[in-house]
Amino acid sequence: MGYTSLAMKSKYQVILDDLTTLIENNTYSSGAMLPTEKELTGQYGVSRTTVQRTLNILVDRGMIRRTAGKGTFVADKDGGQPAAREDAGSSQADKNAVLGGTASLEAVDGRRLTPTDAVMILPNHQAHVSLNYLRGAGSYLDPRGWNITAIYSHNRSENVLSYVDKLSGSGCGGFIIYPITSEDSGGVLLRQHRRLTPIVTIDKSVRDAPFSSVLSNNYMGGYAAANHFLGKGHRVFFIVTNVQRCDSQFERRQGFIDALKDRGITFPDDRLMEFPSDDADSVQLALTDFLKQRSGELPAAVFCVSDLVATMVYRAAYALNIHIPNRLSVIGFDDLEIARVMCPPLTSIAQNFFEIGRQAAIQLLRAKETNNQCVTKLYLPVKLVERESVADNT
Repeated sequence: MGYTSLAMKSKYQVILDDLTTLIENNTYSSGAMLPTEKELTGQYGVSRTTVQRTLNILVDRGMIRRTAGKGTFVADKDGGQPAAREDAGSSQADKNAVLGGTASLEAVDGRRLTPTDAVMILPNHQAHVSLNYLRGAGSYLDPRGWNITAIYSHNRSENVLSYVDKLSGSGCGGFIIYPITSEDSGGVLLRQHRRLTPIVTIDKSVRDAPFSSVLSNNYMGGYAAANHFLGKGHRVFFIVTNVQRCDSQFERRQGFIDALKDRGITFPDDRLMEFPSDDADSVQLALTDFLKQRSGELPAAVFCVSDLVATMVYRAAYALNIHIPNRLSVIGFDDLEIARVMCPPLTSIAQNFFEIGRQAAIQLLRAKETNNQCVTKLYLPVKLVERESVADNT
Protein backbone atom coordinates (compact mmCIF):
# COMPACT_ATOMS: atom_id res chain seq x y z
CA MET A 1 0.00 0.00 0.00
CA GLY A 2 2.95 2.29 0.39
CA TYR A 3 1.61 4.29 3.28
CA THR A 4 3.12 7.70 3.99
CA SER A 5 2.92 9.74 7.17
CA LEU A 6 0.22 12.35 7.66
CA ALA A 7 1.33 15.90 7.05
CA MET A 8 0.98 18.48 9.79
CA LYS A 9 -2.44 20.07 9.57
CA SER A 10 -3.36 23.71 9.72
CA LYS A 11 -5.86 24.64 12.41
CA TYR A 12 -8.65 25.18 9.91
CA GLN A 13 -8.04 21.65 8.56
CA VAL A 14 -8.25 20.19 12.08
CA ILE A 15 -11.60 21.93 12.67
CA LEU A 16 -12.77 20.83 9.23
CA ASP A 17 -11.85 17.19 9.88
CA ASP A 18 -13.41 17.22 13.36
CA LEU A 19 -16.73 18.67 12.18
CA THR A 20 -16.81 16.35 9.17
CA THR A 21 -16.29 13.35 11.46
CA LEU A 22 -19.00 14.50 13.88
CA ILE A 23 -21.43 14.88 10.96
CA GLU A 24 -20.48 11.61 9.27
CA ASN A 25 -20.83 9.54 12.43
CA ASN A 26 -24.19 11.21 13.25
CA THR A 27 -23.04 12.86 16.44
CA TYR A 28 -24.50 15.84 14.59
CA SER A 29 -27.42 14.32 12.68
CA SER A 30 -29.44 15.91 9.88
CA GLY A 31 -30.88 19.23 11.02
CA ALA A 32 -28.73 19.43 14.18
CA MET A 33 -27.39 22.85 15.12
CA LEU A 34 -23.61 23.19 15.17
CA PRO A 35 -21.67 25.23 17.75
CA THR A 36 -21.68 28.96 17.07
CA GLU A 37 -18.70 30.75 15.51
CA LYS A 38 -17.93 32.21 18.95
CA GLU A 39 -17.99 28.76 20.57
CA LEU A 40 -15.74 27.25 17.91
CA THR A 41 -13.35 30.20 18.20
CA GLY A 42 -13.07 29.64 21.96
CA GLN A 43 -12.86 25.85 21.75
CA TYR A 44 -10.06 25.76 19.17
CA GLY A 45 -8.27 28.98 20.09
CA VAL A 46 -8.43 30.35 16.54
CA SER A 47 -9.68 33.53 14.90
CA ARG A 48 -13.25 33.98 13.71
CA THR A 49 -11.92 34.23 10.15
CA THR A 50 -10.49 30.70 10.45
CA VAL A 51 -13.83 29.36 11.70
CA GLN A 52 -15.73 31.11 8.91
CA ARG A 53 -13.35 29.67 6.33
CA THR A 54 -13.99 26.16 7.68
CA LEU A 55 -17.77 26.56 7.71
CA ASN A 56 -17.76 27.95 4.17
CA ILE A 57 -15.96 24.82 2.95
CA LEU A 58 -18.59 22.62 4.61
CA VAL A 59 -21.32 24.70 2.96
CA ASP A 60 -19.63 24.21 -0.42
CA ARG A 61 -19.54 20.46 0.20
CA GLY A 62 -23.26 20.44 0.96
CA MET A 63 -22.73 19.16 4.49
CA ILE A 64 -24.14 22.17 6.36
CA ARG A 65 -26.46 25.12 5.75
CA ARG A 66 -26.29 28.54 7.37
CA THR A 67 -29.39 30.58 8.20
CA ALA A 68 -28.96 34.25 9.06
CA GLY A 69 -30.06 35.03 12.60
CA LYS A 70 -30.63 31.37 13.45
CA GLY A 71 -27.37 29.46 13.18
CA THR A 72 -25.54 26.70 11.32
CA PHE A 73 -27.23 23.34 10.77
CA VAL A 74 -26.35 19.94 9.34
CA ALA A 75 -27.81 19.56 5.87
CA ASP A 76 -30.15 16.70 5.05
CA LYS A 77 -28.12 13.62 4.18
CA ASP A 78 -30.39 12.45 1.34
CA GLY A 79 -30.81 9.13 3.07
CA GLY A 80 -27.57 7.89 1.57
CA GLN A 81 -23.95 7.40 2.48
CA PRO A 82 -21.65 10.41 2.75
CA ALA A 83 -19.08 10.54 0.02
CA ALA A 84 -15.47 9.75 0.74
CA ARG A 85 -13.35 12.81 1.44
CA GLU A 86 -9.64 13.37 1.06
CA ASP A 87 -7.65 14.29 4.13
CA ALA A 88 -4.91 16.86 3.92
CA GLY A 89 -1.51 15.25 3.71
CA SER A 90 -2.67 11.77 2.68
CA SER A 91 -1.23 10.37 -0.53
CA GLN A 92 -3.07 8.37 -3.17
CA ALA A 93 -1.54 5.25 -1.69
CA ASP A 94 -3.30 6.05 1.59
CA LYS A 95 -6.75 5.97 0.00
CA ASN A 96 -8.19 2.46 0.10
CA ALA A 97 -11.20 1.52 -1.99
CA VAL A 98 -14.52 2.42 -0.41
CA LEU A 99 -17.66 0.36 -0.91
CA GLY A 100 -21.04 1.23 0.53
CA GLY A 101 -24.72 1.81 0.01
CA THR A 102 -25.54 0.82 -3.59
CA ALA A 103 -21.91 0.61 -4.64
CA SER A 104 -20.89 -2.51 -6.51
CA LEU A 105 -19.39 -5.37 -4.56
CA GLU A 106 -17.26 -6.04 -7.59
CA ALA A 107 -13.89 -5.09 -7.65
CA VAL A 108 -11.42 -2.81 -6.36
CA ASP A 109 -9.25 -1.28 -9.06
CA GLY A 110 -10.98 -3.45 -11.65
CA ARG A 111 -10.57 -6.81 -9.94
CA ARG A 112 -12.77 -9.05 -7.86
CA LEU A 113 -11.98 -9.76 -4.25
CA THR A 114 -9.72 -12.77 -3.77
CA PRO A 115 -8.70 -15.07 -0.90
CA THR A 116 -5.81 -12.68 -0.22
CA ASP A 117 -8.08 -9.63 0.11
CA ALA A 118 -8.93 -8.60 3.67
CA VAL A 119 -12.04 -6.46 4.07
CA MET A 120 -11.75 -3.90 6.86
CA ILE A 121 -15.05 -2.35 7.99
CA LEU A 122 -14.42 0.93 9.82
CA PRO A 123 -16.87 3.43 11.31
CA ASN A 124 -15.90 6.55 9.31
CA HIS A 125 -13.16 8.37 7.42
CA GLN A 126 -11.61 9.93 10.52
CA ALA A 127 -7.96 10.22 9.50
CA HIS A 128 -6.21 9.69 12.81
CA VAL A 129 -8.10 6.54 13.72
CA SER A 130 -9.07 4.79 10.50
CA LEU A 131 -5.82 5.50 8.68
CA ASN A 132 -3.76 4.13 11.57
CA TYR A 133 -5.90 0.99 11.75
CA LEU A 134 -5.28 0.52 8.02
CA ARG A 135 -1.58 1.25 8.22
CA GLY A 136 -1.16 -1.15 11.11
CA ALA A 137 -2.95 -3.97 9.29
CA GLY A 138 -1.06 -3.18 6.09
CA SER A 139 2.31 -3.35 7.84
CA TYR A 140 1.67 -7.05 8.48
CA LEU A 141 -0.43 -8.03 5.44
CA ASP A 142 1.53 -6.26 2.68
CA PRO A 143 4.74 -8.28 3.02
CA ARG A 144 2.64 -11.44 2.90
CA GLY A 145 0.94 -10.57 -0.39
CA TRP A 146 -2.43 -9.50 1.04
CA ASN A 147 -4.45 -6.42 0.12
CA ILE A 148 -6.96 -4.45 2.20
CA THR A 149 -10.30 -3.12 1.04
CA ALA A 150 -11.77 -0.50 3.42
CA ILE A 151 -15.53 -0.09 3.78
CA TYR A 152 -17.00 2.66 5.95
CA SER A 153 -20.18 1.96 7.91
CA HIS A 154 -20.76 5.62 8.85
CA ASN A 155 -21.19 4.53 12.46
CA ARG A 156 -24.30 2.45 11.74
CA SER A 157 -24.49 -1.10 13.06
CA GLU A 158 -26.98 -2.12 10.39
CA ASN A 159 -24.44 -1.14 7.70
CA VAL A 160 -21.76 -3.32 9.27
CA LEU A 161 -24.00 -6.38 9.20
CA SER A 162 -25.35 -5.57 5.74
CA TYR A 163 -21.87 -5.25 4.23
CA VAL A 164 -20.75 -8.56 5.74
CA ASP A 165 -23.89 -10.26 4.45
CA LYS A 166 -23.49 -8.78 0.94
CA LEU A 167 -19.83 -9.74 0.77
CA SER A 168 -20.44 -13.31 1.89
CA GLY A 169 -19.92 -14.62 -1.65
CA SER A 170 -17.24 -12.18 -2.73
CA GLY A 171 -14.36 -14.58 -2.25
CA CYS A 172 -12.55 -12.34 0.23
CA GLY A 173 -10.05 -13.87 2.61
CA GLY A 174 -11.62 -12.51 5.79
CA PHE A 175 -12.94 -9.52 7.71
CA ILE A 176 -11.46 -7.11 10.23
CA ILE A 177 -14.50 -5.39 11.71
CA TYR A 178 -15.01 -2.38 13.96
CA PRO A 179 -18.43 -3.24 15.48
CA ILE A 180 -20.70 -0.33 16.41
CA THR A 181 -22.34 -2.34 19.18
CA SER A 182 -21.45 -5.56 21.00
CA GLU A 183 -24.45 -7.40 19.51
CA ASP A 184 -24.58 -9.62 16.40
CA SER A 185 -28.13 -8.80 15.39
CA GLY A 186 -29.58 -11.63 13.33
CA GLY A 187 -26.46 -13.76 13.68
CA VAL A 188 -24.87 -12.39 10.48
CA LEU A 189 -21.32 -12.59 11.80
CA LEU A 190 -21.82 -16.05 13.26
CA ARG A 191 -23.02 -17.34 9.88
CA GLN A 192 -19.82 -16.10 8.26
CA HIS A 193 -17.78 -17.76 10.98
CA ARG A 194 -19.55 -21.08 10.31
CA ARG A 195 -18.64 -20.71 6.65
CA LEU A 196 -15.01 -20.63 7.82
CA THR A 197 -14.62 -17.00 6.79
CA PRO A 198 -12.17 -15.53 9.34
CA ILE A 199 -13.46 -12.58 11.36
CA VAL A 200 -11.51 -10.44 13.79
CA THR A 201 -13.10 -7.50 15.62
CA ILE A 202 -11.26 -4.42 16.80
CA ASP A 203 -12.12 -1.84 19.49
CA LYS A 204 -14.81 -4.05 20.99
CA SER A 205 -15.77 -7.71 21.02
CA VAL A 206 -19.14 -9.13 20.02
CA ARG A 207 -20.84 -10.91 22.90
CA ASP A 208 -20.76 -14.72 22.80
CA ALA A 209 -19.04 -14.66 19.40
CA PRO A 210 -16.50 -17.42 18.67
CA PHE A 211 -13.94 -15.25 16.90
CA SER A 212 -10.91 -13.22 17.88
CA SER A 213 -10.84 -9.63 19.09
CA VAL A 214 -8.08 -7.06 19.47
CA LEU A 215 -8.98 -4.48 22.08
CA SER A 216 -7.47 -1.69 24.08
CA ASN A 217 -7.44 -2.32 27.81
CA ASN A 218 -10.43 -0.05 28.38
CA TYR A 219 -10.79 -1.03 32.02
CA MET A 220 -7.24 0.00 32.86
CA GLY A 221 -7.70 3.22 30.90
CA GLY A 222 -10.61 4.20 33.12
CA TYR A 223 -8.60 3.10 36.15
CA ALA A 224 -5.65 5.30 35.09
CA ALA A 225 -7.93 8.31 34.58
CA ALA A 226 -9.29 8.05 38.12
CA ASN A 227 -5.81 7.64 39.59
CA HIS A 228 -4.64 10.73 37.73
CA PHE A 229 -7.47 12.80 39.16
CA LEU A 230 -6.78 11.44 42.63
CA GLY A 231 -3.09 12.21 42.31
CA LYS A 232 -3.99 15.82 41.49
CA GLY A 233 -6.03 16.12 44.68
CA HIS A 234 -9.55 15.79 43.23
CA ARG A 235 -12.34 14.32 45.35
CA VAL A 236 -15.57 15.17 43.47
CA PHE A 237 -16.13 13.17 40.28
CA PHE A 238 -18.57 12.87 37.39
CA ILE A 239 -18.72 10.40 34.51
CA VAL A 240 -20.26 11.32 31.15
CA THR A 241 -21.02 8.41 28.83
CA ASN A 242 -23.28 7.26 26.01
CA VAL A 243 -26.09 4.92 26.89
CA GLN A 244 -24.17 1.67 26.84
CA ARG A 245 -24.36 0.04 23.42
CA CYS A 246 -20.99 -1.66 23.71
CA ASP A 247 -18.85 -3.28 26.33
CA SER A 248 -15.82 -1.04 25.75
CA GLN A 249 -17.51 2.06 27.15
CA PHE A 250 -18.86 0.10 30.11
CA GLU A 251 -15.35 -1.19 30.85
CA ARG A 252 -13.93 2.35 30.85
CA ARG A 253 -16.58 3.50 33.24
CA GLN A 254 -16.17 0.46 35.49
CA GLY A 255 -12.40 0.85 35.65
CA PHE A 256 -12.84 4.44 36.80
CA ILE A 257 -15.36 3.49 39.49
CA ASP A 258 -13.24 0.57 40.72
CA ALA A 259 -10.15 2.78 41.05
CA LEU A 260 -12.13 5.12 43.31
CA LYS A 261 -13.45 2.15 45.28
CA ASP A 262 -9.91 0.88 45.81
CA ARG A 263 -9.13 4.23 47.44
CA GLY A 264 -12.18 4.03 49.70
CA ILE A 265 -14.34 6.37 47.60
CA THR A 266 -17.88 5.40 46.59
CA PHE A 267 -19.05 6.84 43.27
CA PRO A 268 -22.66 8.11 43.64
CA ASP A 269 -25.06 6.98 40.91
CA ASP A 270 -26.43 10.52 40.52
CA ARG A 271 -23.03 11.73 39.30
CA LEU A 272 -23.22 9.51 36.24
CA MET A 273 -24.70 11.13 33.14
CA GLU A 274 -25.75 8.72 30.39
CA PHE A 275 -27.19 10.03 27.15
CA PRO A 276 -28.38 8.61 23.83
CA SER A 277 -25.85 9.23 21.09
CA ASP A 278 -28.15 9.98 18.16
CA ASP A 279 -29.39 13.50 18.92
CA ALA A 280 -26.57 15.99 19.40
CA ASP A 281 -28.79 18.98 20.23
CA SER A 282 -30.71 17.12 22.94
CA VAL A 283 -27.50 15.74 24.38
CA GLN A 284 -25.91 19.17 24.50
CA LEU A 285 -28.93 20.68 26.25
CA ALA A 286 -29.08 17.81 28.75
CA LEU A 287 -25.36 18.02 29.46
CA THR A 288 -25.51 21.79 29.96
CA ASP A 289 -28.47 21.37 32.32
CA PHE A 290 -26.62 18.61 34.20
CA LEU A 291 -23.58 20.82 34.82
CA LYS A 292 -25.77 23.78 35.73
CA GLN A 293 -27.57 21.75 38.39
CA ARG A 294 -24.22 20.53 39.72
CA SER A 295 -22.51 23.93 39.78
CA GLY A 296 -22.65 23.98 43.58
CA GLU A 297 -20.43 20.89 43.68
CA LEU A 298 -17.60 22.46 41.70
CA PRO A 299 -14.66 22.31 41.45
CA ALA A 300 -14.98 18.77 40.16
CA ALA A 301 -13.39 16.27 37.78
CA VAL A 302 -15.18 14.75 34.78
CA PHE A 303 -14.22 11.50 33.08
CA CYS A 304 -15.55 11.26 29.52
CA VAL A 305 -15.73 7.89 27.77
CA SER A 306 -14.36 9.44 24.56
CA ASP A 307 -12.70 12.60 23.33
CA LEU A 308 -15.81 13.41 21.28
CA VAL A 309 -17.88 13.33 24.47
CA ALA A 310 -15.25 15.61 26.05
CA THR A 311 -15.79 18.18 23.29
CA MET A 312 -19.44 18.36 24.33
CA VAL A 313 -18.46 18.83 27.97
CA TYR A 314 -16.16 21.68 26.91
CA ARG A 315 -19.01 23.28 24.99
CA ALA A 316 -21.39 23.01 27.96
CA ALA A 317 -18.77 24.45 30.32
CA TYR A 318 -18.11 27.30 27.90
CA ALA A 319 -21.83 28.12 27.74
CA LEU A 320 -22.03 28.24 31.55
CA ASN A 321 -18.78 30.20 31.98
CA ILE A 322 -17.25 27.29 33.90
CA HIS A 323 -13.49 27.53 33.56
CA ILE A 324 -11.55 24.44 32.49
CA PRO A 325 -9.53 23.33 34.42
CA ASN A 326 -9.88 25.70 37.39
CA ARG A 327 -13.50 24.77 38.04
CA LEU A 328 -13.91 21.66 35.93
CA SER A 329 -11.11 19.21 35.14
CA VAL A 330 -11.66 16.86 32.20
CA ILE A 331 -10.09 13.63 30.93
CA GLY A 332 -11.13 12.05 27.63
CA PHE A 333 -10.45 8.69 26.01
CA ASP A 334 -8.86 7.87 22.60
CA ASP A 335 -6.34 10.74 22.24
CA LEU A 336 -7.71 11.91 18.90
CA GLU A 337 -6.12 14.79 17.01
CA ILE A 338 -8.82 17.09 18.37
CA ALA A 339 -7.47 16.58 21.92
CA ARG A 340 -4.29 18.45 21.04
CA VAL A 341 -6.02 21.59 19.77
CA MET A 342 -8.86 21.95 22.27
CA CYS A 343 -8.62 24.96 24.53
CA PRO A 344 -7.13 23.96 26.92
CA PRO A 345 -5.56 20.86 25.33
CA LEU A 346 -7.27 17.74 26.62
CA THR A 347 -5.67 15.11 28.84
CA SER A 348 -6.70 11.79 27.33
CA ILE A 349 -6.21 8.03 27.45
CA ALA A 350 -4.35 7.08 24.26
CA GLN A 351 -5.09 3.96 22.27
CA ASN A 352 -2.48 2.53 19.90
CA PHE A 353 -4.61 2.32 16.78
CA PHE A 354 -1.69 1.26 14.57
CA GLU A 355 -0.87 -1.70 16.81
CA ILE A 356 -4.53 -2.69 17.07
CA GLY A 357 -4.64 -2.90 13.26
CA ARG A 358 -1.39 -4.86 13.10
CA GLN A 359 -2.44 -7.37 15.75
CA ALA A 360 -5.83 -7.80 14.07
CA ALA A 361 -4.07 -8.71 10.83
CA ILE A 362 -1.94 -11.27 12.69
CA GLN A 363 -5.06 -12.83 14.21
CA LEU A 364 -6.83 -12.85 10.83
CA LEU A 365 -4.09 -14.85 9.12
CA ARG A 366 -3.83 -17.16 12.12
CA ALA A 367 -7.58 -17.85 11.90
CA LYS A 368 -7.23 -18.42 8.16
CA GLU A 369 -4.46 -20.97 8.70
CA THR A 370 -6.35 -22.86 11.42
CA ASN A 371 -9.88 -22.79 9.89
CA ASN A 372 -11.10 -20.51 12.68
CA GLN A 373 -9.87 -22.87 15.39
CA CYS A 374 -7.59 -20.28 17.00
CA VAL A 375 -9.67 -17.74 18.96
CA THR A 376 -7.93 -15.03 20.97
CA LYS A 377 -9.04 -11.95 22.87
CA LEU A 378 -6.01 -9.68 22.97
CA TYR A 379 -5.85 -6.60 25.20
CA LEU A 380 -3.33 -3.90 24.30
CA PRO A 381 -2.05 -1.39 26.86
CA VAL A 382 -3.19 2.22 26.90
CA LYS A 383 -1.44 5.26 28.34
CA LEU A 384 -2.51 8.56 29.82
CA VAL A 385 -1.32 11.60 27.85
CA GLU A 386 -1.21 14.59 30.19
CA ARG A 387 -2.01 18.02 28.83
CA GLU A 388 -3.68 21.04 30.44
CA SER A 389 -7.28 20.05 31.22
CA VAL A 390 -6.72 18.79 34.77
CA ALA A 391 -6.07 21.24 37.62
CA ASP A 392 -3.49 20.42 40.28
CA ASN A 393 -5.36 20.72 43.58
CA THR A 394 -2.65 19.19 45.78
